[in-house]
Amino acid sequence: RDSQGYEFHYYHMVKKTGFLKPGDNVAMGELLGYVGNTGNSSVNHLHIGIISPKDMYINPYSLMMAAQKRDETPKVK
Repeated sequence: RDSQGYEFHYYHMVKKTGFLKPGDNVAMGELLGYVGNTGNSSVNHLHIGIISPKDMYINPYSLMMAAQKRDETPKVK
C-alpha cells in the first residue's frame, strides 16, 4: 500500500526476493521477485492488481503506458 492508500498486488510470482516483507516500501524498477506460469495460464507473465483507497479495482494498462511514455521522454541535462 502506498502513501496515498493504493494497494498493489503481484500475481503469478514463482519466487519472491528474500529481503522484502509486508509493509516495506519499494521503488520503481526494484526487483520484487520472479514471474512464472502459475495458476490457469500457459506462459510466464505478471498479473498486477491495483486497488484504489475506495476499494475499487483499477485497470493498470493506462498507468503502465503513462509510465512507459514518461520514461521515454528525453531528460534535460
